[in-house]
Amino acid sequence: MFDAKYKIDYRQEYVKAYGSPGPKEEDINTMHRYRDAIVSIYNKNNDSDLRSHVKNNVFGAFVLFPYNDEEKYKENTFYKSIDEVNIGAFPFLPSTTKLMEQFLDELVKESSYSTFERAIDKVNKENYLSEDDFKNRNVLIGMVKSREQFEANINNKFYHILVKSVNLVAHSV
Repeated sequence: MFDAKYKIDYRQEYVKAYGSPGPKEEDINTMHRYRDAIVSIYNKNNDSDLRSHVKNNVFGAFVLFPYNDEEKYKENTFYKSIDEVNIGAFPFLPSTTKLMEQFLDELVKESSYSTFERAIDKVNKENYLSEDDFKNRNVLIGMVKSREQFEANINNKFYHILVKSVNLVAHSV
């Protein structure tokens, strides 16, 4: 959840406490309330008592505020808290979008398992990574000689392996 606020705190006490100018404390506190208040009903057994099945399903809550020094803001407590508790803030102006872009790129590129791990209150956690999930995973672990070789493999989406080191029959290749 993203909430645009058009307020910023430049007070010296604030900068000393949090590391740089940033969003108002009350706006961050509001994000905590939003995250905790938005819930869904998870009731796979159709029980009549729904209170035990209310789950928080918000991934995170973030204030967008008008500030143009992204490098300086990286030292702010409310930026660092994004990785810790999924609540924080991003400076966001037409010319100030780098931190937000990086964050969104990470979210889009990460696996569903990584996203699940980010969640504070994991919905359906009893079914997370069941034994069947491990049976159907294809994993290749390989060695590379240099950073350049690694980057070439990643950028071109390939990895060379000797055919004789793979059991083609067992893996239906």
